[in-house]
Amino acid sequence: MMPIVRGPRPQALAAKAERWTASWVEKAERGRKFKWPTWKGQPLNDVLEVSLAEMTGGHCAYCDHFPLDVEARSTIDHHRPKAAGLFPHLAFEWSNLFYCCSFCNGTKGEQWHDALLKPDELGFAFERYFDIDAMSGEMRASPAATPHDRLRAEESIRIFGLNEGNRPLSRRTWARKGPAPGQPYRFLV
Repeated sequence: MMPIVRGPRPQALAAKAERWTASWVEKAERGRKFKWPTWKGQPLNDVLEVSLAEMTGGHCAYCDHFPLDVEARSTIDHHRPKAAGLFPHLAFEWSNLFYCCSFCNGTKGEQWHDALLKPDELGFAFERYFDIDAMSGEMRASPAATPHDRLRAEESIRIFGLNEGNRPLSRRTWARKGPAPGQPYRFLV
């Protein structure tokens, strides 16, 4: 999870977010399944993914997987879940949307914890919250983190499944080989 600088709100959201939000809140309360509306003949998620991917350089905002392709499809995560009873009023809020891999998004689902990290927060820094065990490849809360920051790291690791599947193995392999030329530290996470 690397720091992200959020770009300006896309025109589609500026123009229609209020209307789409009202419609979704009503549908969510009736138990309907979320479906992205269209904007100028295109699914809104396709339109938004372009701007969201630019913010992360095409990496998942949470696990940093790159590129998002068949192995881990690109999706849009609603950081605060859009489900009824949670945050349906934030379904089209620009600051709540993140470019995300299908693994992180699927693992997170509708889970929420107030401590969950948000990579576009002012002052977010990987090293403040996380550490990588070079032997196991597992992410963990930084030993230097404050108790509150430790909780935030642990909840983020749990909710996004950052130590599930082959993720630790990928990190361990990277740590042994070192970065490829032109690949910054971010490829470790």
